[in-house]
Amino acid sequence: MVLRASAGKTLTRAPLSIIAANTVIPEASRTNATSGNPDLKPQLATQFDVTGEWYFRRGSLFSVGAFFKRLKDTTVAQVTTVPFGSLGLPDTALAPYLWDPALGRPNPNLPISLSTYFNSGKRYIRGIELAYQQAFNFLPQPFDGLGTMLSYTRV
Repeated sequence: MVLRASAGKTLTRAPLSIIAANTVIPEASRTNATSGNPDLKPQLATQFDVTGEWYFRRGSLFSVGAFFKRLKDTTVAQVTTVPFGSLGLPDTALAPYLWDPALGRPNPNLPISLSTYFNSGKRYIRGIELAYQQAFNFLPQPFDGLGTMLSYTRV
Protein backbone atom coordinates (compact mmCIF):
# COMPACT_ATOMS: atom_id res chain seq x y z
CA MET A 1 0.00 0.00 0.00
CA VAL A 2 1.20 3.48 -0.89
CA LEU A 3 -0.42 6.78 0.05
CA ARG A 4 0.58 9.88 -1.92
CA ALA A 5 -0.43 13.47 -1.28
CA SER A 6 0.59 16.72 -2.92
CA ALA A 7 -0.23 20.39 -2.77
CA GLY A 8 1.03 23.12 -5.00
CA LYS A 9 0.60 26.51 -6.53
CA THR A 10 1.25 27.18 -10.20
CA LEU A 11 1.38 30.19 -12.46
CA THR A 12 0.73 29.52 -16.17
CA ARG A 13 1.07 32.20 -18.81
CA ALA A 14 -1.14 32.06 -21.91
CA PRO A 15 0.64 31.24 -25.19
CA LEU A 16 2.45 34.17 -26.78
CA SER A 17 0.27 33.84 -29.89
CA ILE A 18 -2.81 34.96 -27.93
CA ILE A 19 -1.01 37.59 -25.85
CA ALA A 20 0.46 39.41 -28.88
CA ALA A 21 -1.51 42.56 -29.62
CA ASN A 22 -2.22 41.90 -33.27
CA THR A 23 -5.13 40.75 -35.38
CA VAL A 24 -4.44 38.08 -37.99
CA ILE A 25 -6.27 35.76 -40.34
CA PRO A 26 -4.20 32.58 -39.91
CA GLU A 27 -5.52 30.94 -43.09
CA ALA A 28 -6.27 33.30 -45.98
CA SER A 29 -8.73 30.76 -47.38
CA ARG A 30 -10.99 30.95 -44.30
CA THR A 31 -13.03 33.74 -42.74
CA ASN A 32 -11.65 33.26 -39.23
CA ALA A 33 -9.45 35.80 -37.44
CA THR A 34 -7.75 35.95 -34.05
CA SER A 35 -6.95 39.00 -32.00
CA GLY A 36 -4.48 38.83 -29.13
CA ASN A 37 -4.88 40.47 -25.75
CA PRO A 38 -1.68 41.87 -24.18
CA ASP A 39 -3.59 42.55 -20.93
CA LEU A 40 -4.12 38.86 -20.18
CA LYS A 41 -3.08 37.85 -16.69
CA PRO A 42 -1.43 34.49 -16.02
CA GLN A 43 -3.58 31.68 -14.67
CA LEU A 44 -3.01 30.98 -10.97
CA ALA A 45 -3.86 27.55 -9.57
CA THR A 46 -3.87 26.05 -6.10
CA GLN A 47 -4.02 22.25 -6.24
CA PHE A 48 -4.44 19.39 -3.79
CA ASP A 49 -4.22 15.69 -4.66
CA VAL A 50 -4.33 12.51 -2.59
CA THR A 51 -4.01 8.96 -3.95
CA GLY A 52 -3.99 5.51 -2.35
CA GLU A 53 -2.37 2.66 -4.31
CA TRP A 54 -2.55 -1.07 -3.57
CA TYR A 55 -0.04 -3.27 -5.41
CA PHE A 56 -1.68 -6.66 -4.96
CA ARG A 57 0.79 -8.61 -7.17
CA ARG A 58 3.75 -7.92 -9.45
CA GLY A 59 2.68 -5.54 -12.27
CA SER A 60 -0.85 -5.12 -10.84
CA LEU A 61 -2.48 -2.33 -8.86
CA PHE A 62 -5.70 -0.71 -7.77
CA SER A 63 -5.71 3.01 -6.95
CA VAL A 64 -8.17 5.63 -5.77
CA GLY A 65 -7.44 9.34 -5.92
CA ALA A 66 -9.16 12.64 -5.25
CA PHE A 67 -8.22 16.13 -6.40
CA PHE A 68 -9.26 19.73 -5.92
CA LYS A 69 -8.07 22.68 -8.00
CA ARG A 70 -8.85 26.37 -7.56
CA LEU A 71 -8.15 28.34 -10.76
CA LYS A 72 -8.05 32.11 -11.10
CA ASP A 73 -7.81 34.12 -14.34
CA THR A 74 -8.15 31.18 -16.73
CA THR A 75 -7.80 32.29 -20.36
CA VAL A 76 -11.07 31.90 -22.25
CA ALA A 77 -11.80 32.44 -25.95
CA GLN A 78 -14.79 34.44 -27.12
CA VAL A 79 -15.94 34.32 -30.74
CA THR A 80 -17.90 37.19 -32.29
CA THR A 81 -18.82 38.01 -35.87
CA VAL A 82 -17.45 41.31 -37.20
CA PRO A 83 -17.24 42.87 -40.68
CA PHE A 84 -13.89 42.43 -42.46
CA GLY A 85 -13.49 46.21 -42.80
CA SER A 86 -13.43 46.66 -39.01
CA LEU A 87 -10.27 44.54 -38.62
CA GLY A 88 -7.92 47.03 -40.28
CA LEU A 89 -6.21 44.27 -42.26
CA PRO A 90 -4.94 44.57 -45.84
CA ASP A 91 -7.02 43.05 -48.63
CA THR A 92 -4.31 40.42 -49.15
CA ALA A 93 -5.21 38.89 -45.76
CA LEU A 94 -7.97 37.00 -47.61
CA ALA A 95 -7.59 34.64 -50.55
CA PRO A 96 -8.70 36.18 -53.88
CA TYR A 97 -11.62 33.76 -54.26
CA LEU A 98 -13.18 35.41 -51.16
CA TRP A 99 -13.04 38.83 -52.82
CA ASP A 100 -16.17 40.49 -54.18
CA PRO A 101 -15.86 40.38 -58.02
CA ALA A 102 -17.84 43.61 -58.35
CA LEU A 103 -15.44 45.46 -56.03
CA GLY A 104 -12.23 43.70 -57.07
CA ARG A 105 -11.32 43.33 -53.40
CA PRO A 106 -12.86 41.88 -50.22
CA ASN A 107 -16.27 43.25 -49.33
CA PRO A 108 -15.79 45.37 -46.17
CA ASN A 109 -19.03 43.86 -44.82
CA LEU A 110 -17.87 40.25 -45.28
CA PRO A 111 -18.61 38.51 -41.94
CA ILE A 112 -15.49 37.29 -40.14
CA SER A 113 -15.48 35.07 -37.03
CA LEU A 114 -13.12 36.86 -34.62
CA SER A 115 -11.65 34.96 -31.66
CA THR A 116 -10.54 37.17 -28.80
CA TYR A 117 -9.33 36.17 -25.35
CA PHE A 118 -10.05 37.32 -21.81
CA ASN A 119 -9.52 36.18 -18.23
CA SER A 120 -12.43 34.44 -16.57
CA GLY A 121 -13.13 34.63 -12.86
CA LYS A 122 -12.47 31.85 -10.38
CA ARG A 123 -13.17 28.22 -11.23
CA TYR A 124 -13.18 25.20 -8.99
CA ILE A 125 -12.48 21.68 -10.21
CA ARG A 126 -12.81 18.61 -8.04
CA GLY A 127 -13.00 14.96 -8.84
CA ILE A 128 -12.01 11.38 -8.24
CA GLU A 129 -9.90 8.90 -10.18
CA LEU A 130 -10.01 5.11 -10.11
CA ALA A 131 -7.43 2.91 -11.80
CA TYR A 132 -6.94 -0.85 -12.12
CA GLN A 133 -4.04 -2.64 -13.75
CA GLN A 134 -3.73 -6.42 -13.95
CA ALA A 135 -0.81 -8.33 -15.39
CA PHE A 136 -1.85 -11.73 -16.69
CA ASN A 137 1.42 -13.35 -15.60
CA PHE A 138 -0.54 -16.47 -14.57
CA LEU A 139 -1.20 -17.32 -18.24
CA PRO A 140 1.04 -19.80 -20.10
CA GLN A 141 3.62 -18.52 -22.60
CA PRO A 142 3.33 -16.67 -24.96
CA PHE A 143 0.29 -15.04 -23.29
CA ASP A 144 1.96 -14.29 -19.93
CA GLY A 145 2.91 -10.78 -21.12
CA LEU A 146 -0.70 -9.68 -21.61
CA GLY A 147 -2.62 -7.51 -19.19
CA THR A 148 -5.38 -4.96 -18.82
CA MET A 149 -5.66 -1.37 -17.69
CA LEU A 150 -8.89 0.37 -16.73
CA SER A 151 -9.35 3.92 -15.50
CA TYR A 152 -12.23 6.21 -14.61
CA THR A 153 -12.19 9.92 -13.81
CA ARG A 154 -15.13 11.98 -12.63
CA VAL A 155 -14.74 15.76 -12.66
